[in-house]
Amino acid sequence: MEYQWIDINEYSRIFEISISTIRRRIKSSKLESQKKNGKYLIKVLTDQLIKKDTKKNDSNNAAKMENEKLKKRIKILKQEIQDFKILIDIYENKKFVLNQPSGKDILRREKPPAILR
Repeated sequence: MEYQWIDINEYSRIFEISISTIRRRIKSSKLESQKKNGKYLIKVLTDQLIKKDTKKNDSNNAAKMENEKLKKRIKILKQEIQDFKILIDIYENKKFVLNQPSGKDILRREKPPAILR
């Protein structure tokens, strides 16, 4: 088994435990530690560090993927809102007329809707 000595701040970040809790555990001898140059170093299995980092990377990747999905959904919803605003303006103002160039019905605005000005 390989061990590593890490400082309190790093231990706190990796294991998501407050620094005061770590200090209490050191005082109660629940964590193996040594003091070097006025700083506490905590003995940790290298395997524990690798597992924790892997779990954090997996959760970060999942969060990034979820974030991207939500951004796409927001973009779609904004477009739908814009479409609904145009439809509302059509129904409320009725300032659109039908033209039939080349046999196709097309809505043409006489005046741009207030929402888009």
